[in-house]
Amino acid sequence: MLCTATLAEVTGPAFLEKHLVAMVVKMCSDPVPNVRFNAAKAIQAIHKTCTGLIASCVESSLLPCLSLLLIDEDPDVKFFAKRAMTEIGGA
Repeated sequence: MLCTATLAEVTGPAFLEKHLVAMVVKMCSDPVPNVRFNAAKAIQAIHKTCTGLIASCVESSLLPCLSLLLIDEDPDVKFFAKRAMTEIGGA
């Protein structure tokens, strides 16, 4: 997950949408809280690098995941989800 920001910056939109977004969506429902809060960090990183068509993918796929992380039972997951949502402009 730590490499998501770097990959998002250097890969094209097709790879980003097909591989990274799918991976992050899956991670949002992982039973391990550290995986879920890293998913929130990844959403934040992907959002920073998205423009154009891929931005709609973020809106339709990643923001709903982030909304679920905002109500997670783990306080760390909530913290990182709120931080990501604030940066994205959704909170």
